[in-house]
Parts: sequence; C-alpha cells; structure tokens
Amino acid sequence: TFPDELNYGLGLAAAATAGGQPTAALETVAQLRLLPDPLSEDPRIDLAEAAAAGLAAQLERQAAAAGRAATKAEIADAPLLHARALVSQAPALRALGRLREAEQAANRAVGLYTTFAQPTGRAEALTAKASAQFDLSRYDEAAEGYEEVAEIFRDLEDRGGLASALNNLAVVKKRQGDSAQASALYRETEQIYQEIENPRGL
Repeated sequence: TFPDELNYGLGLAAAATAGGQPTAALETVAQLRLLPDPLSEDPRIDLAEAAAAGLAAQLERQAAAAGRAATKAEIADAPLLHARALVSQAPALRALGRLREAEQAANRAVGLYTTFAQPTGRAEALTAKASAQFDLSRYDEAAEGYEEVAEIFRDLEDRGGLASALNNLAVVKKRQGDSAQASALYRETEQIYQEIENPRGL
C-alpha cells in the first residue's frame, strides 16, 4: 500500500545517507515525490532530501528542503518534526553565510524542544544557535550556549556529547583570549575521549 511504500522509502533514504551514499538517497527521494498526494507532500520526504543534500555538500538544496519541511510541519501542527527541520536548516544557512537566519531557525527549535521537554534535541538546537553566534563574533553568547549544552549532556550522562560541547567551548575561550581556560577544556575533552575509547583504562 502507498503509506507502506512511503515508510519503506524513507527508511531506504535514511540508510543510504547513513551509509554515505547521498546520490542513492536523493534518487529514493525523487521516487517518493511520485507518490499520490498527500503522501508526496509529507515533510519527512523534504527532511530526507535535506539530510542527503547536506552530506553531498549541496547547501542551497539542504536549506531549501529543510525550510519546506519546517513550513509543512508547522502547518500540520507537528512541533517536533518542525524542530527537526529547523535544526537541519540552521547549519546549512550558517555554511551559506546566512548567519542571522541560522540563529533564528536554531532559536525557534530551542523553543520547541524546550516546550516538549526534549533535552537531546534542545542540545542540538543550542549547538546550532551557538555556532551561528560564534560566527557572528558574539562570543559571550556562544559560550553560554555551549555551557548549557555541556550541562545537558552531563545530566544525560552522554560522554560523547559532553566532550563535543566542551571542545566547542574551548574554541570560544581561545578566541576570547583565555588560553588557560581553553587548555583546561581541551584536556578535559581529550580525557573523556580516551575514556570512551578505552572505558576500562587498559
């Protein structure tokens, strides 16, 4: 049946993207566009396109597809899908130099994930927001964002996420001229990665 074809196709596209095959994923997306309405207008198809386009470094396409997904999800009153789309759109906008748009998209996602108590999504959105703020040379705000992300991952006991947040924070501190703090954060990051790779200390 058609709904089953949609879900199967979305799974194929996701697997292709995860496997580093964006061309195959985009070919699957093109086939999903041929499904009858309203299935062909499902925002998840746009999200799949955005993910594959991002992997292929097709930034304009990624931003446009994620933007379509965000609009459709908002109209459909699907807030978490809306947030996912905004988080997909933000890094593409940032890479295109559309920094204020990237910050705004990420900020909207932060609000949605906060409302629906989704800490992992909130951390991802905060990271995208802080990254845009860093590129805008608003280092204090970026640092605050990365610090909040670090606290979220501490609470979740997500060591990999914590290490990434601390590394981002170290970059900001170095840019601010705080070499001592940056060095301490880099050391903590390295220690966490070593623990992840070698959890028994062998």
